[in-house]
Amino acid sequence: MHGGILGSLLDMTGTLAAYSSMQQGQVGKGTMNMEISYLRPAAGEWVEATAEVKKPGKTVTTVAIDIHSSSGKLV
Repeated sequence: MHGGILGSLLDMTGTLAAYSSMQQGQVGKGTMNMEISYLRPAAGEWVEATAEVKKPGKTVTTVAIDIHSSSGKLV
């Protein structure tokens, strides 16, 4: 799978996780910064992204995302 597709998946997964931690009345914005470390090719039938909100905030939320291949390897 091309790295650009993985980057888009990371961005969308992180955005959804950040939005899920927002308080009522907060307004969501776009991605401020994204750092990607490609560890190995994302080969297999599918990939799965999981996100964890590390630090929710009023203006900036920090989220960590992992993507695993169908074989369970971190990509």
